[in-house]
Amino acid sequence: MTTKYWLEVRGETLGLKPGVLLDEPPKTWTWWTPTERTVAVLNERGEAEYSATLSADDVVCDLCNRSITFQPVPLLWDGYAACADCFEGTCGLPLNEAARRDGIALKEAE
Repeated sequence: MTTKYWLEVRGETLGLKPGVLLDEPPKTWTWWTPTERTVAVLNERGEAEYSATLSADDVVCDLCNRSITFQPVPLLWDGYAACADCFEGTCGLPLNEAARRDGIALKEAE
């Protein structure tokens, strides 16, 4: 018996009819390997000051704020970093299985 997935539409633009049954969940992720990066910090006048630098290992889940300790990092939708739990809850697929399907080797951050 084949598992069917129900696709709910919540105001998103999708190339499928609303309520369509799928054989697999839709792929809504890409992969990102973080590097050292500068973040913008606003001062009391509301002006951006670029004063904070994050290392490649400083990554948090944009959905729950949990630290992400592996790389590459899955990005959902338009670039939201996701931890393993949020990824599975959103995509309905364990992170390790998504990585395997995409030929990605997940590594713990050093």
